[in-house]
Amino acid sequence: MTQPTTTGQQHHEVPALARSKRRPALDGIRALSVVAVMIYHANPEWIPGGYLSVNVFFVLSGYLITGLLLKEASRWGSIDLVSFYKNRARRLLPALFVVVAAVTLIGARILTESARANLRGDGLATLFYVANWRFILEGESYFASTGDPSPFRHMWTLAIEEQFYLVFPILLLGLMTMANGRRRRIAQGLVVLIVLSAIVQAWIYTSQIKPMPTPDPSRIYYGTDTRANELLLGAALAVAMTYWRKRTLRANAEKLTWIGIASFGGMLAFFFGPNETSAWVFLGGSVLFSILICLIIVAIEVWPGSVFAEFLSWKPIVWIGELSYGIYLWHWPIFVFLNEERTGWNELVLLVVRLALTVGLATISYYFEQPIRTQKLQKRLGRTKSIAAWSLALPVTVAVVVLATLGIKPVTDAKSGSQLDTTTGSGDKKIAVVGDSVGYGLAFQFPAGSYPGVSVTVARRSAAVPPSSGSSSTACVNRRTTPSAATCSPGGRTP
Repeated sequence: MTQPTTTGQQHHEVPALARSKRRPALDGIRALSVVAVMIYHANPEWIPGGYLSVNVFFVLSGYLITGLLLKEASRWGSIDLVSFYKNRARRLLPALFVVVAAVTLIGARILTESARANLRGDGLATLFYVANWRFILEGESYFASTGDPSPFRHMWTLAIEEQFYLVFPILLLGLMTMANGRRRRIAQGLVVLIVLSAIVQAWIYTSQIKPMPTPDPSRIYYGTDTRANELLLGAALAVAMTYWRKRTLRANAEKLTWIGIASFGGMLAFFFGPNETSAWVFLGGSVLFSILICLIIVAIEVWPGSVFAEFLSWKPIVWIGELSYGIYLWHWPIFVFLNEERTGWNELVLLVVRLALTVGLATISYYFEQPIRTQKLQKRLGRTKSIAAWSLALPVTVAVVVLATLGIKPVTDAKSGSQLDTTTGSGDKKIAVVGDSVGYGLAFQFPAGSYPGVSVTVARRSAAVPPSSGSSSTACVNRRTTPSAATCSPGGRTP
């Protein structure tokens, strides 16, 4: 490789990405990640570590947003929070409103009873960016392979990002004040927060997840506290790029590029290596993966003309990266609605149709969003009409979610001593299903027409697991069987 020309030394520069509208190579990284997510959701066996690709989105978001905030602080001496939040709203909300409304209207008609029961709550939690905490409290497993999953399950990532966007600018202002504007001190403060988040992640895994009879890391996967380290790593990198000497970076550009290439290989190894049962991923492995993403970003930023960066800047890849937000929003509901049971298609045909429909809707969504993002639509409508449209958008979407789900019976946790609800069949063979949302969904996999001699009953308890020997869990205790049915006395929530 031929090294780039060294330029004069400068201090306190904002990252290169913050100085330009887009960096194609980073769109390329984003594209590969969203493709990995879709493949994982199509069949986890094809790419066992595909669930880690969300780390890429978080690191990039932290890096990009912090770069923009630092640019504004360097130019004006402060950060305009109102303008920042307006820009985020124009970028994220239009497509979100359309997807939530469409998914609710379709889901209310074609989903199974168990999935419809949570549709309203999941849709509203998505709109108000608290979906990740709803799934934690409801015991919604991200990794469950049985039952009918929520078409909003993937929205937990948007919830975490929006929570970050809401809090981080204020946090950054506080750190800048405490550090008297010294970027090295700001980065050090962010590193402390990164370490704390990683410690929380490891502690929750060892104290709550590992003791489970069948460990399910969904609590760590969904948690804002356990995911913060990824966003903050990107933020710390953006800060560090402003005080690292440009001459030093340029002089070592070739070495950094090779490190970036090696890190890219490490990223791919993670995709095809560990799965959700690999404990080491949640005991530091996820942080290591995010650091690899940071090294890839550094390689691209210090030498955007390298072969590595140009490979990631290939136009078809960049195009997918530009559509990645819409692709992510649409792909999971499409995967849920179009499954083998409903279509009867084989796995390959189903994958092709799913991907084509996802990219098609994402493309339409992208061109629908552009006039709003660039404020061309606002200029066309005028200030008064624009304010009216924004004021009505959220209430109208909420109304669609509520009205579309009227008459759907919500799922509630079983009460102490309550009789199990019969879900299907009236035969002599009885099956009692006791569990959380996964168990509840499993109970509906026995349609009466196919199992006329079976009576299936179910009790649902958020995050419930049967207590193991020596366990203090009281999620479901005092179970007993009678000639006609079983009863369940849930005594509390499991860790």
